Amino acid sequence: MVSSFVPLYINGNWCPASTGATFEVHNPASRVVVETAASASAEDCAAAVEAAAEAFKTWEQSSLATR
Repeated sequence: MVSSFVPLYINGNWCPASTGATFEVHNPASRVVVETAASASAEDCAAAVEAAAEAFKTWEQSSLATR
């Protein structure tokens, strides 16, 4: 039984994979499907890296409390 869907987190937003692709996450002990997760495409990965690089410009100057 699937309990939830795990989306991608890119640029401060939760989103499905751009292709709509997903995969099942299994409990290793029982092999029961416990979640369905978004399966990131190459474009999703590139978007995440680009967003992280942009965020780092201000993040590196922010205080520890803000981080």
